[in-house]
Amino acid sequence: MEPIRFRIINRAALILKPKRPFFDWVNSFSPTKLEPGKPTYDFSIYLVDPPALGLDPTPAVAKHYEQLSELELADALQDRSRWPPNRDLHTFHEWFDVEMHSILVDLVNKPVRHEELGA
Repeated sequence: MEPIRFRIINRAALILKPKRPFFDWVNSFSPTKLEPGKPTYDFSIYLVDPPALGLDPTPAVAKHYEQLSELELADALQDRSRWPPNRDLHTFHEWFDVEMHSILVDLVNKPVRHEELGA
């Protein structure tokens, strides 16, 4: 019997799951009211270097939390002047839960395409 072949991507995935403070902030200016746990919110997935051991997202979050925070805030509101002023690591953990997954299997038989977004 021939082994099943598959391709994995040499990255890990961080899945950010916003908590109540993030939704409260978004709902303070958005006409569309978002609720945690409702299917109207699509979680962001960020590719990072795979962890050496285990699936603890702590090192990746410590390394990338500023960029992750900015990307999540910008997705909701481009006007930086209306962003919350405190965006430290402690606040990040108050606003987001994070899952890490280290096995990313590519089921599409085409090259991955990168696109630049933003201004």
